[in-house]
Amino acid sequence: MSNFPPAGMASKEDTAFFSHSMKDDVERSETDGGYDYSRPRSTRPPTRLFETGFTDISDSDKALLEQFYEGNRASIFTWTDWTNGVEYQVRFAEPLTFTYTGMGPTRRWNTQAIKLRQV
Repeated sequence: MSNFPPAGMASKEDTAFFSHSMKDDVERSETDGGYDYSRPRSTRPPTRLFETGFTDISDSDKALLEQFYEGNRASIFTWTDWTNGVEYQVRFAEPLTFTYTGMGPTRRWNTQAIKLRQV
């Protein structure tokens, strides 16, 4: 099983792009009398959703991220939450997107919406 971010990257995840949420898996229904019924969809804990990103990465780091995505876009891989050190088994929830931020011969990239879904 692979680890994200890929080995050999000089850049670290940018903490400004980190977010964490949980998927709402509760089934709800309302009655005519104003009562609400709710129950969990399953007994499994709610799935965690993470978002992270990188700022000002080089062409070589961008190539490593693209190579990792191409090889693992449908696979499960390990990602470590830097806030608590817990490892999660995740998949990409959306394709990677890169924004060019370089100028002249300096080619730099940002990717600020890497969305990961716990498996």
